Amino acid sequence: MSDKEKRLEHARSLVKAGKNEDARMSLLELLKEDPNNHAALLMLGGSYFTDGKFSEAEMVFERLILMEPGEGQFSIALFNTLWKSDRTEEALEEIKRFMSTADAAKEKETFDQYMEITNSIADDLGENDHG
Repeated sequence: MSDKEKRLEHARSLVKAGKNEDARMSLLELLKEDPNNHAALLMLGGSYFTDGKFSEAEMVFERLILMEPGEGQFSIALFNTLWKSDRTEEALEEIKRFMSTADAAKEKETFDQYMEITNSIADDLGENDHG
């Protein structure tokens, strides 16, 4: 196991122990040396998200998307962050952006999730129109 892998594992154990602030400090140290480490960035964004620090999480997830625009897990992470921030329009724009960018076969699971989400939103809107 490399030093970076050990440090990621240590950060993961801190997150599991509920020590998100310590985990973030550890991840930020790792990112100083390896700024494009996807695993560290995803964990960092997730830690911010869990603590309700949505603007910080959004910045991390947007950075990941700039590196890998068609990566489903990064898109879902940003979508969830925007949605939790009550930024519905921007969340829906992320779905559109992802679906126009990503490889539908490679990212089938994410496409399916987004189809469920958009169908659910459409159903909710339909009920509101008739309710």
